[in-house]
Amino acid sequence: MSDPMTDRLPPHNRDAERGVIGGILRDPDVLPTVQQTIKADNFYFDAHQKIYQAITDLSNENQPFDLVMIYERLKKNKQLEDVGGNTYLADLWDAVPTGANAEYHAKIVRDTAMVRSLIHAGNEILRDSFDRTQSADELVAQAERKIMDIAKAGMVGETYSLKDTLNE
Repeated sequence: MSDPMTDRLPPHNRDAERGVIGGILRDPDVLPTVQQTIKADNFYFDAHQKIYQAITDLSNENQPFDLVMIYERLKKNKQLEDVGGNTYLADLWDAVPTGANAEYHAKIVRDTAMVRSLIHAGNEILRDSFDRTQSADELVAQAERKIMDIAKAGMVGETYSLKDTLNE
């Protein structure tokens, strides 16, 4: 008999992931807003993680991040075949007509990543609870830490102190 919890595919949204990358390609000005919402590891699909990382790396180096530059970066990193080659990059360009919704797509990607993290943490909490190698108080404290870590990870953007903001 199979376990329905392990037979399930973790939550993800391929269209939203494609929408984020396609939106950035269509409108590079949305990248800073998207970066406030998600990181590369929020993507479920490995190809999307690698492409988004190439985009952010190029941006951090003050390089343009158009299809040619992304292609060259992925080729240099020996990741081009991993992501589906030039054909898949072109498909991402075609995935959306504009970058207008990239921020909303990024929120979907972030939310599904957080749910995957919650599922993972819940499984660890369940396993540790059945192991009974820790006291109940230790288990509760550990569970709280795991949940708080997920909540903190969901806040990707930079945090500034009130003092620093006022000085600005």
